[in-house]
Amino acid sequence: MIAFEVHRNGEKLCTAGVSSGVLTAVVSWVGGKAHDKDAAQRGVEHRDFLLHVGGLLADGNDAGQHLSWRNDPLNPEIRS
Repeated sequence: MIAFEVHRNGEKLCTAGVSSGVLTAVVSWVGGKAHDKDAAQRGVEHRDFLLHVGGLLADGNDAGQHLSWRNDPLNPEIRS
């Protein structure tokens, strides 16, 4: 089995693993006025900063089952 032990700021969030399939740990940022029409009308940028830990089983009776351990919004520290 392959597993990811995921930590944020020194705190263990989860251990995610699969014996056969797909395992992902993704940090993503999406932003800008074009991303959200309501935000654009208010003249502000919409931003999503997220951590997703998930996967897909590819073995046995559960093959094709999507897995999700974490879907957390993140708060970036802005440095100048």
